[in-house]
Amino acid sequence: MDRLMGNQGKQKLLWGILLFSMLQNIAPAQVNPHDSLAVDSFLRWIEPRIENFDAPMDIYRKCHEGLVLARQNGDPDLLAYAYGHLAEWHNFHYNFFPGTDSSLYYDYQALEQYRLLGDSFHVAQFYTFLTTDAQRLDSMKLAEQYALEAIKAFDRIGDLDWMAVSYLQMSEVYRALKDTSASVTYADKGLAAIEASGDDYFLAYGLSAASEAYLLAENYDRVIEMSTRSIELYKAGIGDIDILPQLNAYRARGKALLKTGKLEAALRDQRYAADQALAQMEEEVAVEYVLPLGDIYQARGEYRPAIQHYLKSAELAQVYDQKKELILAYLGLINCYEAIGEPENAHRYLDLYQELELAELRKQINSLQSELLIRYQTEEKDEQIAQQAVALSQQKRIQYLAFTVGALLLVILVGVYRNFLQKRRQGRQLQDLNANLQIQNERNELLLKEIHHRVKNNLTVVSGLLELQSAYLEDSGMHLAMRESQNRVMSMGIIHQKLYQRDKLTAIEMKDYFRSLSEVILDAFGDQDRIELQYSMEEIELNIDAAIPVGLITNELLTNALKYAFPDGRAGTIAVSLQYVAEDILELRVADDGVGKAVNGKGRSGFGSQLVTLLTRQLKGELREEGENGTTVSIRFRKPKTSST
Repeated sequence: MDRLMGNQGKQKLLWGILLFSMLQNIAPAQVNPHDSLAVDSFLRWIEPRIENFDAPMDIYRKCHEGLVLARQNGDPDLLAYAYGHLAEWHNFHYNFFPGTDSSLYYDYQALEQYRLLGDSFHVAQFYTFLTTDAQRLDSMKLAEQYALEAIKAFDRIGDLDWMAVSYLQMSEVYRALKDTSASVTYADKGLAAIEASGDDYFLAYGLSAASEAYLLAENYDRVIEMSTRSIELYKAGIGDIDILPQLNAYRARGKALLKTGKLEAALRDQRYAADQALAQMEEEVAVEYVLPLGDIYQARGEYRPAIQHYLKSAELAQVYDQKKELILAYLGLINCYEAIGEPENAHRYLDLYQELELAELRKQINSLQSELLIRYQTEEKDEQIAQQAVALSQQKRIQYLAFTVGALLLVILVGVYRNFLQKRRQGRQLQDLNANLQIQNERNELLLKEIHHRVKNNLTVVSGLLELQSAYLEDSGMHLAMRESQNRVMSMGIIHQKLYQRDKLTAIEMKDYFRSLSEVILDAFGDQDRIELQYSMEEIELNIDAAIPVGLITNELLTNALKYAFPDGRAGTIAVSLQYVAEDILELRVADDGVGKAVNGKGRSGFGSQLVTLLTRQLKGELREEGENGTTVSIRFRKPKTSST
């Protein structure tokens, strides 16, 4: 239960670990793999050093050395022990390989060995460890499966205490899955099992854990009742007190009080939890209790104290690389700075928030790739060791006349069967990895949509600022220039709007885009009633690199036509199209039936025309202009290839 309940029980082992370290402070220089007692001693030497943060990689290598010795020895009990060491190391030193499933992999291998031994209790116990591993990887469906297996296993052997722990784990899993009803159901089952045990310490822990489920269910009165009872048990003195579940009870009650509008009481609870966490725990854990103080101050309208606590939380989260807490702190700072009218600070933390989200996605993808490489190299070495062991075993068997050809065939069949089992396990691991990659891809798409949404909003703000500025200009020429600049900004903003509204994030459907762009420009000139727009084209998609210059060119050509093609309030028609004229060759055409270039002779060599020329060069296209029966401008260019999302 140590990995499930924080530091409970660790203090009881402290003196034993210190004494063991004094008696045996140096690792054995050489261990005979066929001496089971020597291998067991070596593994026991490793165990108290797994949590060593001074030289973690040295212990990591010793753990792997222990695994090699256990494999060479062949005792399933020693092998399970060695696998458990590696899982425990990855559990305590998770930051060395973030986002990987190493702890889950080694816990599963240990479970398989205990299954071979028929050790029902350790099989059930390692299902709870696997549940924690899957939760850390955010694979909640897998965690649900392991938690259910743990409940069944402990039910079969009749261990009510561990079954209560498994119920609370299942409640936590369903809380992460946002299944409120199931989370509350399993929390109640866990509490019922704990009540039957009569252990006040266990009850205090269970009440603290179960209150989180009722917090999700928004049953705030029940949360306050349960967390208050947990706190009273801790205050009454129940033996060795683990501070973590006690502070969790204060935090849960503080959140419930905040939701019920009891801000003063909420502040007292959360301030106590934060002060105790900073005084008695590592800062890496304390940030989880400092951060909610900012939420309470924000709810009270005290934005300056809220900002101080969000800044403190962000500082701690940056030091200990806690991305989730850092993101929440940034969001709190954005809201507070917006509330007190400091948009520059709000935008600064908005930029940091966006950068952090992108960096976290890239880091997770890179970590998965690194873990795959490490897994491949490790399995390759393991296979070499296994082959050497088989070769030695065969040589020994040849020396004995009693082993016949039938025995050799049996060995081969066993090897094939074991290889089949190994390949099947590897296939399951690859399936889990593919599922995790799919989740990351979905998160990446969601983030890209959010980025396009924010870019569109920022461009809308810029357009609005230009409109406000133009209202103070008395010169008509300057006012017109401002309006044209505003239209250029909006033409780019519409592209980002279309991107986040589509499932396909790399391409724009241009016919729909031309309609939206034309409506904005007509509205800006107030010509909706006298100018008709036509779109004689099929649906064509362009990637964003081509869509932006095409959109800006279309904006300039439409603006030029509205300014000069229909003088004196004359009505008319403008046709916009984008069509294939050859394989991979597109032609953008903007034609009006106005007075034509030769008649008006205006506006054809200004900034807009220069911009059209430059953008045509960017597309590596060819620009043509005709002046009969109005003005027709066409641009031919090669369609860029659209990358897949």
